[in-house]
Parts: sequence; structure tokens; C-alpha cells
Amino acid sequence: MKLVHIDLERPPLAAAAEYLLASVLRPAGAGDQPPIVVVPGRRAGRRLLELLVEQSAAADQPLVPPKIITLAQLPELLYEPRRQLADEVTQHHAWIRALREMPREALAQFCPALPDSEDLLGWLSLAELLTGLHNDLAAHLLDFQDVARDGVKLGAFNESARWQLLAELQARYLQVLDNLQVWDRQTARRVAIDKSECRLDRPVILVGTVDLNLAQRRMLGQVSDRVTSLVFARPAWRERFDAHGCVVPAAWAEATIPLETNQIAIVDGPGEQADEVIRTLAALDGRRAADDITLGMIDPALVATVEQRLEECGLQGRYGPGTPLSASGPYRLLLAAAEYLDAPRFDRFAALVRQPALHNWLGGRVTGDWLSACDKYVVNHLPWRIDGSWFPDTREAATVREVHRHVEQWLAELRQPAQPWPEWGQAIAHLLLTVYGELSLDSQRPADRALADACGQIVQCLRAQSQIEPDLAPRVTGAVALQLLLRELGGKTIPSAEPDGIEMLGWLDLPWDDAAVMILTGFNEEYIPGRISGDLFLPNALRQHLQLEDDRQVYARDAYTLALIAARHPTLRIIAGRRTVKGDPLLPSRLLFATDEGTAVARARNWFGEQARTPRIVLPKGLRSGGARPRFVPPRPQPLVKPIDAMQVTQFRAYLTCPYRFYLDHCLKLRPLTDEAEELDGGQFGDLLHNVLKDFADSELVSSSSADEIYAALSRQLDRRLRFTYGAEPLPAVMVQAEQARERLRGFATWQAKRVQDGWRIRHVERPFGEREVKLMVDGQPMYLHGRVDRIDYHADDNRWALLDYKTGDSAEKPEAQHRRRDGTWVDLQLPLYRQLAGPLEMRGPIDLGYIALTKSRDTVDLWRAEWGDEDLAEAEVAAHEVVRKIRAETFWPPSSEVNALWDRYANMLRGFRADDEPAPARSA
Repeated sequence: MKLVHIDLERPPLAAAAEYLLASVLRPAGAGDQPPIVVVPGRRAGRRLLELLVEQSAAADQPLVPPKIITLAQLPELLYEPRRQLADEVTQHHAWIRALREMPREALAQFCPALPDSEDLLGWLSLAELLTGLHNDLAAHLLDFQDVARDGVKLGAFNESARWQLLAELQARYLQVLDNLQVWDRQTARRVAIDKSECRLDRPVILVGTVDLNLAQRRMLGQVSDRVTSLVFARPAWRERFDAHGCVVPAAWAEATIPLETNQIAIVDGPGEQADEVIRTLAALDGRRAADDITLGMIDPALVATVEQRLEECGLQGRYGPGTPLSASGPYRLLLAAAEYLDAPRFDRFAALVRQPALHNWLGGRVTGDWLSACDKYVVNHLPWRIDGSWFPDTREAATVREVHRHVEQWLAELRQPAQPWPEWGQAIAHLLLTVYGELSLDSQRPADRALADACGQIVQCLRAQSQIEPDLAPRVTGAVALQLLLRELGGKTIPSAEPDGIEMLGWLDLPWDDAAVMILTGFNEEYIPGRISGDLFLPNALRQHLQLEDDRQVYARDAYTLALIAARHPTLRIIAGRRTVKGDPLLPSRLLFATDEGTAVARARNWFGEQARTPRIVLPKGLRSGGARPRFVPPRPQPLVKPIDAMQVTQFRAYLTCPYRFYLDHCLKLRPLTDEAEELDGGQFGDLLHNVLKDFADSELVSSSSADEIYAALSRQLDRRLRFTYGAEPLPAVMVQAEQARERLRGFATWQAKRVQDGWRIRHVERPFGEREVKLMVDGQPMYLHGRVDRIDYHADDNRWALLDYKTGDSAEKPEAQHRRRDGTWVDLQLPLYRQLAGPLEMRGPIDLGYIALTKSRDTVDLWRAEWGDEDLAEAEVAAHEVVRKIRAETFWPPSSEVNALWDRYANMLRGFRADDEPAPARSA
């Protein structure tokens, strides 16, 4: 093999193109086969071809382009396979066949917790694990038997029995493929090496392939007279490469990497990394075009954050690896369908009908706001499984039933009995065609092009699956067929929909990029250098013993990559974050400490010391800022069409808490609507208890003094209410909450029995007052009061009344704490206004006010009486009058900043609100 060292005076690919044109490529018409050029990745191959075309045109030299391939494609050009090679899907199912042919008790040495016999996806996970082990070892000309035999030479190796079992499994796997008359790709390569079958009729030029495995080295060794390896390095680095042009781990482990400390930025989280990207771009002061800049996205999770920040500044990013197919609409639709088919739960049904394509399709078949009807049905009844019963008979239930009927018609083909896996392809394709086939796509629109690419990849994968050997094809349900398809699609990407913008590349593509400015993000130990030492079956010590690729090799490759980037990009910025997207702590990459001792210590102090204050971003020239703190400015209240002349007594607390939220809730009638309810919220839990207690008060046992009788009646009423509202099989969380409610009712029964024994009787339960029955006179004008008093008790012997409210919250406060601050300011007027509300009853005698606290502990259920005198109640009436005056004046601004965000449904809308905010523009009618 010929080794050619190329200095770094020019970008590596430009230098490679120059070398090929000068030394390898022949003029057009020479008749020779074009050479094979092996590149590190497909993007490098595309760029190399562009450079060859540009340089040949500049030299007026006709070009016959070489055959440009990646390293993974090279082996099959060096030998002639005797049989058809098995694809990855066939390999996986051959492993599954081999696994299932082994006795389960024997397989326990490999995997103690085996999947159930019908759990195809579980078996597939094991098959993928075995495929990875098989390929990893075969790349170094080893098999499972070699590990069992050679591993014992390593001290403390106690896995011989497991590897002997794996060796038997491997033999069965190869026999399965042999019976199908196909070959395992890795085995075919090993046979070609052993029999010296590698041949080549043209030159091979390796461009920057610094990480060859043993199989690749042996195959190239058989055609070494035809092979040239181009190594891009400074003259001082030449001893760090072996005869194949690959990195020498020991040499790179001691190498220093030429980085200046001022090229390194240490920031906090993902947002701060994105800000540092913008800060670096701003420092360029417009001297570079987008084509001259590359962003290295070492942590792919940062892509979305950086893209968003670029967009805020009027820039655009283009992620080279493409968008994950799993983020596309068609994939997400199939995923939601698979989850619903697998378990027809209502939460999965709700997620399915929310998929945009299916939502639009249903919109042409179901009239009205059917999605809101579905959400109301969820909020009111918390359905769990969909079993054909729709309760109760409401308008929302009828709408949900109609939506469900259309969804089931759409899925009907996939509801058929199990059949061979490849036969499901047409049904799955029809699923997509039904919802997407009516769309008219424009290839010039990025979103339409991305949609077409996603559908195309799905159809291509279905075609590939249809080619699986019939003898290996399992019989599966439609749900499993979808899951198998999604598993195959999971790692695929679709090209970026944006043709222009700042290039964003992954780590392995960066050294071959020729942009003048490079900014690396996510430069942390979690991501770089890569690590493989966590392998369960092949730990690092065993890998070193077997001479497999280990952490030293990976470090050497990544150290060379960084050295190459640093040498070629004087305008280089390296950004490392202290936290992940999820907030987990991070460490800096070891590569940042590949320097002299003093510099390493300074960088460590910079990382672990106090973080410097981040400078403000100054955006020059064409860059515009979207705002460091993008905020939604809440719209100001608009004049009411009709003045408020009636109020619920509970609305006074709402206004005193926040006038603006009162406006949103009670003037605009805004209500939260979601399909994510998984348990009873506080209001629903309270309503359940209130309804049960009302049913009890209307029963014959209302005057019972037996706690056992009262509890039995309450328990029966609770079960009836549950069945009526939440069905025969409520959500598990609801069942738990029901038992919590039952425990509170047990405590109430004891308290109620004692209440009756003390002479009290219930006169009214949830007595409504309304229809202008009660009015509060303020400044000579009435404000009508509405509401219900939970319970009104009377003690005949004492001629005493009690207006009582049930409290079911875990953190319920006593009346004084609920109604007034410590300084005496009224924040709730419910109980004082109960006296006004109950006026039509013409009660004579003293009137108690208070709460019946249905606490978590049945032993603490009790009456909390309000200890207010006439002077206190007079102050409460003054406060009520002031609230009425402000509401009449429509004083609904500004929002209060004292509302607990944990319980505030407007928290997101009002987060970051400032009183001096400009009002949002009024919406046109």
C-alpha cells in the first residue's frame, strides 16, 4: 500500500481533488476503468466530486469521474460473493429463528428474562443485540467461539459458558441462512480473506480513512499494489499513523492538540450555547457569508434550540444529516395508530385523532367542533378503555362515537387476523394513502417536499420488507406489523427541507468541511470522545485482550479529528455546556485538556470555578434580534358589551385574587380543555364527594345517628356515582381516588352521627339562590347574588342555624385563614355573603358560618366554625361593595403577580409580564 502524506496548506478535500487530477485520473477516452475513491462519508464524497468538477473545468481538462464510495461499500467490490447476501432484516429474523430453536432453559445463560413466545418485538431486540456482537467481532475476523476460547486467557473472565452458548447460537444462525441459500455478509468477507479471493482491476485511493478494522486491512492487503492512502496531517504528526494510514492510539494518547484557550467558551445550558453561537456570529461583523460558516452539532439534541435562535436573528440553519424521519407527520401518524391498535385506550385514541393529517381527514366527515367534544368527554368522564360502551347518553358522547366509527373504518384493514408480515404492506400503504392521497403537494414548498420524502421512505421500506424470505416471515397482527415497520424507520432521516442557510453538521463530517469559520457546540465528555466501554458483553478490558476497537482507538480518532479541525480553521469557536437539554450536569471533553499541564489546570479552573458573567449580544448589520426574552404580551381587557349585574358569591374571591384573571374566566368565559386528564382534578374530586353527600341528605338515613348505617349508605352512593359518571371500569387512578374519597366519607359518617346526637338536623342541601332572588345594594343599585349553600343545618332546641360549606382539599384552610390575610384584608367573601344569600329563608336566631372539613384522615373530619363578630361581617360587606364598584367600572387591569404559578392555568401566558408592557394590539372584529 502506498502512503501519501498531504500537508494542511489547503482544505483536505481540495488537496485530494488536486492529487487525483494530477496523479490518478486519466483523460476522457483513455479506456481504463475509473479508479475507486473511498471517502469517510457520503457528504465528503459529494463535496469531493464538486471539487473535481470545479478544478477540471478551471484547468480545461475533460473529466471522467471516479467511482466514489464510502468505506462500508468497499469490501463487496473486492470479491465476488458466491451467493446472494442477506440484508439486515433477514439477518435479524434468522437470529430469531436460531433463538427459538434453542431450549428456553439453555438460553437463560444468555438472557435470564426471555421474552414471551408471542413477543416478537422482544425477540427482535435480542436479535439486534446478537447482530451487533456478530458484526463487531467479524470486523476483526473473530467469532463467538474465538471469544469463548481466547477469553479464558484474560484474568477474572468467567463468561466462557455464556460464549459457548452464543457460539452454538451463531452456528444455528448461519445454518438458517445456509438453508435459505443466502450468505451472511460478514462471513462471506471472512471466507474471501481466508481463500485470498480479493481482486481488483483498478486503483483504489483511500481519502482520510484513518480507522480501518482488521477485515478491511486484510482485504486491502490482498490488493495492496493497487491501493493508495491519502493522509492529511502536519509533518510533525506523521509518526502518529501506521502503514495503512490509520491513527496509532498510543501516539495520539500523548499528543497535544493546538487549541487556544480563548477559542473555548464555557456556558450553562442549551439556551446559553445557542446564545454563544449568535455571539460568535455577531463578532464576525458581517465579514463572512453563510457559505463560509459551519456549525458543528456534536450533541444533536441542541439542533432545535440553535435553529430557533438563528431564526430569531433572521438567520437560517440547515442540518446536514437531515431531519429524523421519526419527527415527520407520516411516521407520527403510524406510531399513534400502532399504539392505539395495540391497546385501544382512550388516551391513545385522543392522541391519534390529534395527528394533523387524520384530524383534517376526519374534519371532512364529522361536522362541528368534534375535537372539543372529545376533550369535554375526557374531562367529564375520564374514559379508559374503549369497549363499545359510551356513557352517559350525551351530545359529546354521540360525537365521540361518530369519530370513533370513522377511525375504526380507517383502521379496518389492520384489524384483520394475523397474517405473514410482508402481506401487511398494502394495508399500511393504504392507511397513508387514505389521509394523504387527497393532498396536492408543491415540490417548491419545503414542507410539502419533506412530506413527500417521508412517505417515499416509508413505501421504500415496505417494499424491502416484502422481499423477506417467506420461510422467515412471522405471522403478526396489524399492530405488530406497524411496530416492525416503525422500528426499521427509526434511524432514518429525510433531507433538510431548507436548501440554503448556515450548514450544521455532525462530528464525523466536520474535518472534511472547507468553511472558513467553524463553531462547535456540545463539546462535552458525554458526547466526545465517543466511548464503547459500557458494552455488556464486550467490556473494554476484553476488547483490548481480543484486539478489538476500544476506547483508546476511539479517542485517537477523535483527537485527530479535533487536531485537523483546529489546524484548518483559525476562526474556531468551541462551546461546552454545563447542563444537558434535560438539565443533567455535564463535564468538559477530555480533548480540551490534551495540552500542557499549566494550560490544562487553567481550563479546569475555568470550568469548575465561578462562571463569568456572559456579555451582552450586540448584533451588527443584517442581524436582527428576536428578543433575548421572547414574551407573549397579554391583551388588555376590552369594554364589556353588557355590564355585569349579577355575581356568584365565589366570584368575589376570584376578583380579589386577580382582576385580569377574573376578566378572562368570568367575562370572556375562557375554559381549559385538554385530553391529558389521567385522574380526577381537585374540582372533580370535590364534586364527587358533594354529589354523594347530597344523595345522602335526600335519603331516609339523613336523621340516622348510627355511623355504620350512614357510612354504608354513603359507600353505596359513591359506587353509584362512579358507575354513572366514569363507567363500570374507571381509570386505575380514579379507583384509587374513589377509595380515598370513601375513607373521608367514613370519617364524615362518624362526625355526622355525632352531629345528629347533638341535636342538629339538615334543613337544606345545595340550596340554590338565583333568578334575582338576592341582591346586594351598592350605591343605590343592585348587584344580584347567585350561588348554592352546600348545607344549612338547624338546631331546634337552641333555635340556631348554620350555613356550612364542604371542603375536600388536602390543604384546606380554616375560615379565617381562607378569608383574610394576617393584616385583616379580606381576600374571600364567600361565607360572609352566605348570610346575604340565605336572606330569603328568613332565618331567626343566631347563624353560624363554617366549613365541614373532609380531610385526608378520617379522624380529623370536623366542623371549622368562623369566629367573626358583627364588626368583622360589616367590614366584609364594605369589601364586597368595593369589589362591586370596581367591576362596574370594569377595572380588570393589571394582572396580579401574587398568584401561585403551580395552580395558575394562565401561568404560561402571563410569565414574564411587566406592568409597563405595551398593550397587545386589539384584534379586529
